[in-house]
Amino acid sequence: MKQFEGALGRKLYKLDTEKHARSIGEAAYVDEETFLSPDFFLYARCLAVAKGKDFYEHVVKHPEAMPKDDECEELLTLAAEAFEEKTEDEWDYVPSKDYETFSNERGWR
Repeated sequence: MKQFEGALGRKLYKLDTEKHARSIGEAAYVDEETFLSPDFFLYARCLAVAKGKDFYEHVVKHPEAMPKDDECEELLTLAAEAFEEKTEDEWDYVPSKDYETFSNERGWR
């Protein structure tokens, strides 16, 4: 489960760019003066990952192909829920890559 969470973190981090944020539909990034929901952008990136390897790799290279006006927030809790169900212990793993919106400073230059 840690491998899954680590891979997910790296993939979400890689999609955390201004170009990708500009391509998520109605809630897209416009400029620094216009509100962008960091959570919705994170959940939209989750959907890009959830759609599978081929879709994800295409979106990495072609930000305009990001899912529009849709999201998959549930992907963020998948590993924790599976771990807790299996072990009855609390999940406390933190991936090495911070995937929160705006964490990828290079992607927002």
